[in-house]
Amino acid sequence: MQQPITVLWFGAGQDSTDMLYQYVYNKHFREQYVADNRFLVICSDTGNEFPETYEHIGKVKQFCDRQSVEFYHLTRNMGYHTDSWPTLQAQFERNDNIMSAAFPKTCTDNLKIKVCYNFLADYLRNYYGMDGAGKKVFYQYAEQFGKLRSLIGFAKGEESRCAAKPQLELFPEVVKDNRPVWMQKNVEHQYPLIEQRKDRQACQDYIRQVGHDVPMPSNCMMCPFQNDAELVYLERFYPQQWAYWAKREQAKIDKNAERERNLGVKGEKLLPEVLAEAKKKYGDWSDEQLRTYKMSHGHCVKSKI
Repeated sequence: MQQPITVLWFGAGQDSTDMLYQYVYNKHFREQYVADNRFLVICSDTGNEFPETYEHIGKVKQFCDRQSVEFYHLTRNMGYHTDSWPTLQAQFERNDNIMSAAFPKTCTDNLKIKVCYNFLADYLRNYYGMDGAGKKVFYQYAEQFGKLRSLIGFAKGEESRCAAKPQLELFPEVVKDNRPVWMQKNVEHQYPLIEQRKDRQACQDYIRQVGHDVPMPSNCMMCPFQNDAELVYLERFYPQQWAYWAKREQAKIDKNAERERNLGVKGEKLLPEVLAEAKKKYGDWSDEQLRTYKMSHGHCVKSKI
């Protein structure tokens, strides 16, 4: 007998790692959010994660293999990324553009959400034998099993990131669902950490409690929403990545030199100036201070799903 699916969208940071470990170690969590469903863990590669994050993904894959958990790390060679967004760097180089705190945020949608659902559509076709093209396969799934259950790792304090608000089922007339129509009709988003009232610190504590190392919060190395301390961290520990980012920003500025409004990563001020100001505040921090700070920061709270 075929089972319905519960998917954990794995961002490789502390929140989604907490939920993975809860699935394995916490019977109550497993019964409440997965029950008898087939459980999938899906992670999409942006091509621009910190090395520590890639190391963590490798460890998690081995952990999932030992626990017989289906884990899929979607890399650009697997065919689920689009030609225009194979990686963040490739998109920048192709168009001489950048992501900016002043622009609409499109990287999460193109490098994570769309990639994961492209894979999941194929998975439904292959595992269930469904033949729906594009998003039609999700309608076929929902007709047979009901809405596909999707677990998303937003912690307490990140409620504003929920495109499908946790209160939607209780107050559908007053809470707007901002997801695409096909997703509204066929996918049920759940936010276990918000329901559990677990913040980032509680996730860190739980990961240690069950005997694992706490991973670094996940975000792209060129995320425009990093704060001043994080920028100092990036330039100090990954100077080549910093130099590349500044180069891509300058390429964007040069390409649009004739435009009246020509913004960089942080807006009017370009990265070298932003970094100089950041160093006035955090440049005298020790390596250990920056590393400690980075362990509690870095998740891009601007993306919604």
